[in-house]
Amino acid sequence: SIGRGSLFWFTVYLDIDEKDQAAEKDQDFTGRRALIVDSNDAASESLQMYCNHYGLEAERSKAFDFQVLDELYMSSQSDRPYDLLLLRLDLPGVGGMTLARMVRAAPELADLRIVLLVPMGYPKLKELDKDEQIDALVTKPLHGSALAEGIAEALGQGKEQQAPAQEPQGSLAGSRILLVEDDLTNQEVAVSMLLGFGCKVVPVTSGAEALQAWQNGAFDLVLMDVLMADMDGIETTRRLRMIEQESGGHTPVVALTASTERETRDQCRQAGMDDFLGKPLVASQLKAALIRWLAPAGEVDQPVSDSTPVDACSQTEQEHPDIIDEQALRNIGQLQRPGQPDLVQRILEIYLNESPRLVAALEEAATADDFESLYRAAHTLKSSSAHIGAIVVSRLARELEACGRNQEREPIAPLMAQIKQEYQELVQLLEKKYLKQVT
Repeated sequence: SIGRGSLFWFTVYLDIDEKDQAAEKDQDFTGRRALIVDSNDAASESLQMYCNHYGLEAERSKAFDFQVLDELYMSSQSDRPYDLLLLRLDLPGVGGMTLARMVRAAPELADLRIVLLVPMGYPKLKELDKDEQIDALVTKPLHGSALAEGIAEALGQGKEQQAPAQEPQGSLAGSRILLVEDDLTNQEVAVSMLLGFGCKVVPVTSGAEALQAWQNGAFDLVLMDVLMADMDGIETTRRLRMIEQESGGHTPVVALTASTERETRDQCRQAGMDDFLGKPLVASQLKAALIRWLAPAGEVDQPVSDSTPVDACSQTEQEHPDIIDEQALRNIGQLQRPGQPDLVQRILEIYLNESPRLVAALEEAATADDFESLYRAAHTLKSSSAHIGAIVVSRLARELEACGRNQEREPIAPLMAQIKQEYQELVQLLEKKYLKQVT
């Protein structure tokens, strides 16, 4: 009636979709964690309710731009990192696909699965469904069973789960490794190896960053570069052990060193390091060390290895007298992960970006008779060059390293002339031949 309104009611009898009901009952994601990134509050809340229904512990992000990465990084260093990112495609500003690509480019987020939420009728739906950046695609508005299937696909049968032969193996899968390495070429190679073993890795470039990351996260093992600029690995390990004396516990620390000197190994022992690995890293040796220290409790109480790190530079030099050892590049290529940028290309580009600084540092130190700086720059150039197979440059850097360590002035000038010439030939060769091959 006028001014009072009207009330209607009716009853509709509908059949339950037994297929959807069965699909929902089959899904249980208890123990898994997800971060929801959706700028629509109502949609985000609804998505959270669906997740909770399936046992998935979901949190809603308040950020819709690059700050999302900060949340993910912090989670990756915690005891319970996110397993899943539920990401809206049409986010304001940066956009969902841009965020997805940035996540895929971060080694520490390698295990995070991505479900992309796409509006129904999106014109490029088929292209998105084939995109390697995402693990599953779910259209909106949401349908419970479709969301459950998408989450299951991402967590159990996602594109990245189809791992190559060298990926997650045995007890190493899921192990959390703190990698302390200040040379970016060496760091990239080590990260690729660790991800290939199924480890979760957080890379840092200094002793101070290492201590902060170690205190903020729960790591199963630390790979510690011995020679670093601000605080070397020996001092960093010493401080780490002092903290452990107060708080308890023991995190295995494995030294990464290109030095074959017994004095270096003795210093590592005295600082509290548990083991040694020679640089350049060899995948089989790294894996053996990880298995040695990450075995179940009761099987890791082993004495510190007394073996001398293998000087792979001199071995490679004797077997391959050319400018570059192509086998080293093939070894790097074997670490390639599906859906990721070309690893050989990336490592060569990092080397070409970083090595000019090291050569300049060598020249400056030689001019100033700064033996300590000469030793440090040569040490780093030696191992990074060996990793890419630059055997001549690596050998000359090793000789300059000895000059710096022993404070021998006379051989420095002729060695500097040689290394500058050989380095220029190496750069020309890489840019002309190898970078074109992997582009």
